Amino acid sequence: MTSNEVPDFVNELIAAGCEITAIGHKIYVTGEAKGSAIGEVRRITEKYGDRDPLRLEIIAIAITMCSSQPLC
Repeated sequence: MTSNEVPDFVNELIAAGCEITAIGHKIYVTGEAKGSAIGEVRRITEKYGDRDPLRLEIIAIAITMCSSQPLC
């Protein structure tokens, strides 16, 4: 995945019914896919490949587009 693809990755996960949440500024989690969304989420994650190098960019998008939780 490239930096330019991060918003598309997040949008595709959301469209598939998979929530994405930033936890602080260093961690993100995705919700559990259910039913027919399981295959779609798997397809999306395989399509974009390794996301770890872009973790901070994914978190930044999740904070602005989705939800975030502060670390206590």
